Amino acid sequence: MFVEVSAGFRHACGLRADATIACWGRNTDSGTNREGQLDAPSGRFTAVSAGNWHTCGLRVDATIACWGDDREGRLEAPPGRYTAISAGSGHACALREGGFVDCWPPDSWGTRNVPPWRFAAVDAGDAHSCGLRADGIIKCWGVQGYESLARGPSGRWDRLAVGGARACGLRDEGTVTCNIGLWTHPELFDSAAVGWDHACGVRLDGSVACWNWGADDPHGPEVPDYGQASPPPGRFEAVTAGGELSCGLRGDGTVTCWGNVGPASAG
Repeated sequence: MFVEVSAGFRHACGLRADATIACWGRNTDSGTNREGQLDAPSGRFTAVSAGNWHTCGLRVDATIACWGDDREGRLEAPPGRYTAISAGSGHACALREGGFVDCWPPDSWGTRNVPPWRFAAVDAGDAHSCGLRADGIIKCWGVQGYESLARGPSGRWDRLAVGGARACGLRDEGTVTCNIGLWTHPELFDSAAVGWDHACGVRLDGSVACWNWGADDPHGPEVPDYGQASPPPGRFEAVTAGGELSCGLRGDGTVTCWGNVGPASAG
């Protein structure tokens, strides 16, 4: 039984009810050193976030552990106590207990120019990251060029969702608006998640809708269509969008994934 699930590019990880982590999918990218994505450490956790080729978890003592692709120091999480974690393409960001954000590895695309403000939430994308301030304003940072692509929609928001080159804001009444031409989805959602080239949301009735960005995506549709934007029927409590797969958490604690799920799934 799971209480949380997070999809990476070709793998996913879930937080079990007993606070341990299980991962499934592909544990290596042939021909590279991108491996170990499924090798979750032992111990008890309160949150998990899967990036493209690595994953980070928040332990019950509020410290961070990361595993998977170790290039450029992306597994070297800073010491200290944190309340939230988000792994992106080649970097990760975490929210300290005081509300300030730390990102690593140093000088990675999505870690540059982290603003010295207090945030209520943080989410890491490809070459950028974004935070939701307590006043509902979304602020993003990253490399030059991606900052403009990933700038969050203006206004005040209750939640945020970041992935690929996109940043989206969600309001409690269910509206979702994203930075690409200030695109607003016509349906209402309880929650939403943004992947590399697609996004998914849990409708108010518990069903899941996913959509591809296609020609409206300034980053380009680089991921083959494996069905990651074709969710199964049924009701879900939460959804996560990755690269080649998406996953949903059902009310009974089971996880259903679709797309390029790999050699294993979760039940």
